[in-house]
Parts: sequence; C-alpha cells; structure tokens
Amino acid sequence: MAADIDHPALGKLTWAAHLSSWEGQVELRPGCPISLLIRMRKDLEPTHNIHELLSAGVEMLEWARRTESTCRQRIADELLELYNDTWAPEDDPAPMNRAEFTNRIAPNSLTRDIDGSGFFYWTDDDMFGGHWIEVRFRKDHTISEVGLTG
Repeated sequence: MAADIDHPALGKLTWAAHLSSWEGQVELRPGCPISLLIRMRKDLEPTHNIHELLSAGVEMLEWARRTESTCRQRIADELLELYNDTWAPEDDPAPMNRAEFTNRIAPNSLTRDIDGSGFFYWTDDDMFGGHWIEVRFRKDHTISEVGLTG
C-alpha cells in the first residue's frame, strides 16, 4: 500500500489501488471543493514517476481554475438547447435562459487519464435527470467534447 501524499497544491492524495489512481479533494476556487483523480497504468508502481505525475496534476488543476468560466459557456453552447427542447418540464412557462443555466451547473470533479487527457465533471442540478455533465479534454487541455454521462 502506497503512503498518502501531502502535496502543497493538490492537498492530501490517497492511493486507490482498485482504480490505479491517486485521489483527493481540492478547492477549485474558495468554497468550491471538487474531487481530484489522477490515473496511472495498472502495471506501474504507485510512485513511478510521481514527481512528473504530480506536476501534470497541478497543470490540470491550474487549467481547470483558469477555464472554469469558459467551460460553463461551452457547456451552455452544447446543452442549453437540448435542455429546453428535451429535458425541461412541459409546464415551464418559458425556456431557461443562458444565465440561469450556467448558474445551476457546478464543477464536481477532475480526472487525469493515463495518456494525459481527462475529464472535468459538472453536476446538473437535476436538469438532466441527475446525469453528469462531462467536459472531455485532450492532453494539451483543449476541450474535445461536452456531453452527458451516467
């Protein structure tokens, strides 16, 4: 069992052997805690290249902090019309506007996959029946896709 890591930027990380991942909680911004998951290859020891892995985790977190607002807008671009056309209650008096939509979604977790790409998950405030909103990003932290999951 790997020992916990106390990292100055990522906080306390615990090894989750069943997921081959380091996981913890971190504040995206004050008052906005999110889960953090950094996946590793299953055939490697938990501490293999740990300094590089943690550095990549810090870069990912910094990206998420910088782009939270951009992600909100991209989610609205992709999902607001879908909500209004398909998921909104039939008795709603008017379509939901962009500001209300972006205020209702909230960042929930950030995952770095073994290839450096990842997922930025958001809660939907039950607008999509409890599905998660998934913002997929590439290794260079450019957004590749936005959709619903779960």
